[in-house]
Amino acid sequence: MGEAHLRTHDTEKAIEVLLRAEQLCDDLGDKLHLADVKRALAKAYLERGDLKAARDSIKRSVDLFGQVRSKPIWRFALRTLGEVTGRRRLGRRSRGESRRLLHAFDRHLQGNRQ
Repeated sequence: MGEAHLRTHDTEKAIEVLLRAEQLCDDLGDKLHLADVKRALAKAYLERGDLKAARDSIKRSVDLFGQVRSKPIWRFALRTLGEVTGRRRLGRRSRGESRRLLHAFDRHLQGNRQ
C-alpha cells in the first residue's frame, strides 16, 4: 500500500503507511518484510529529499536482508543503496548521471549472478 502511494507521488502518505507497516513487522518479528518496508521507506525518503533518513533506512534494509539470507531481494536493496549514495554524491541536479551509474551497477550485479 505504501509503495502504491509512492508510485502516485503521494510521498507523505507513503511514509505514513510504511511507518505503520514497519511497526507491525517489528512487533511480529518478521525480518523479511521489515527489510522490504525499510527499502520502500528509503525510496520514499529519497523522493522527499531526506537523504539522511533514506540512507539510514536502506542500510538497515540491507543488513536485514543479509540476516534472512534473501539474495534475490537483497539485490534490490543494494540497488536502492546505490540510488541513495548516488543522489547524495551527485546531488539532485544530476539525476541523469545517477541513472547511468545505476544501470552500470545493475549490469555489474547481473554479471556476478552468473
